[in-house]
Amino acid sequence: MLLNNLLLVAKLETRVNVAMKIIVIGAGASLEQSIRLGVDKALRSPLIGNFGATLWTSNLALPQSLHEYMARYLRECGQEPGLNAVTTFVRLEVLANAKINVERFFEFAWAHRNESYSGAWGDLIYGAVVNVLVDLFARNGFFENGVGWKPLNAYQALAKKLDPGDLVVNLNYEPLFEMGAMQAGCKLAYVPNVAQPGEFLVAKPHGSINLIVEKDKFWFSEPDIIGSQMAPGEHMDQFRGIVPPRYGKSFDQHPVAVRIFEAIRDYRPESVTFWGVGFTSSDADLTKAYEGWCSSASKISLVHPSPTTEVADAERMLKRGIQHFSQPEDWDY
Repeated sequence: MLLNNLLLVAKLETRVNVAMKIIVIGAGASLEQSIRLGVDKALRSPLIGNFGATLWTSNLALPQSLHEYMARYLRECGQEPGLNAVTTFVRLEVLANAKINVERFFEFAWAHRNESYSGAWGDLIYGAVVNVLVDLFARNGFFENGVGWKPLNAYQALAKKLDPGDLVVNLNYEPLFEMGAMQAGCKLAYVPNVAQPGEFLVAKPHGSINLIVEKDKFWFSEPDIIGSQMAPGEHMDQFRGIVPPRYGKSFDQHPVAVRIFEAIRDYRPESVTFWGVGFTSSDADLTKAYEGWCSSASKISLVHPSPTTEVADAERMLKRGIQHFSQPEDWDY
């Protein structure tokens, strides 16, 4: 089944900024789907606390810029990089008291992006994020030879509860939600395209491995066609369709992300739901959007199998009461 907006060049258009529901999907949602399918822990989508261990320990060659930036970052943090700075980072990122994580690393690399060889930042994003994500996605057990893509029942359950005109903000790089929605028979359109009758919208401001970027345009391929790529072009050669998990990032610094985000920031929904999302200050633009969306919502929900501090974190950030659901099947929208 082809997406109606496949290969359609994205354009900003005037729209009514109203949606019945906004659902924000984070890494915890992909983790839930991976657990349901019995995906090996080492092959599940990365989280902030295991980003390096998940993506930088395979046999794939990693870019020179990753090693250069990492060695400088570790020294900045008072750590000796040793013979292999990436290996040292992987060892340290699991230690809560080390205060070393992938968001802080990419923040450092961005600040010093022009202090390495020409094209170093682009190499970092492609070689240390995009390429390794595509490799992981191909190995993580969602596809069965001779059968096809396995049923993504967690994402199907959520998609079946959506109505035309609803908005899903998918913060994950992989298109598992979109694949699950299509398995459920739903129709969707990628922002900043305008939804056609019967479609809900999917916005991916952090980018996606099925996002294609060229000099002056970008589009999304079908969700199950993976391999984000780009052609060299003005200002685009350092982005490659991905916004890395960088602390303090702004969408204004990414030409694709800003166009997607501008199309959704002013929505005023009736309800807002967060599934598998961490409530941190690393995404200043998103935090502000969350506050705006929730200011008009009559109901705010959190989907999480076993929350510890997540409900309190959300209530503290949003200054609103939060209703909790354990799984998407239980979600009462």
